[in-house]
Amino acid sequence: MSTRPRAITLIGWLFIAVGGAGIARALWDVLAAAAAGRSQLETTLLELGIMIASGIVAVLGGALLLRGSAWGRWLLLLWMAFHIVISALDDRVKLAMHVVLFGAVVYFLLRAEASAYLKRPRPETE
Repeated sequence: MSTRPRAITLIGWLFIAVGGAGIARALWDVLAAAAAGRSQLETTLLELGIMIASGIVAVLGGALLLRGSAWGRWLLLLWMAFHIVISALDDRVKLAMHVVLFGAVVYFLLRAEASAYLKRPRPETE
């Protein structure tokens, strides 16, 4: 069995951490509002739902990538593209940051070394 490239390991864990932090932040907003006795959240439930769903997708994509699944690679690339679109509607600095990060992720996830690892034959289980 081939060993996992370091870039795959780093990117997988990075997305797991970022996704977990996004979920934690969304939950923190809800708990902080409840603790302060506010009936209204600063963010809408739709925004919180998107933040949690985005975090779940990032964690899932990172975990799949670490397991050697090519689906994880494509899920993370779509996640990054989604964030580019969102940041294009928000702030130019965020847009530039997401474009640079997307370029780095594309470079490392589409290299021959990563592709060979993600396309390796799997042992059949019975």
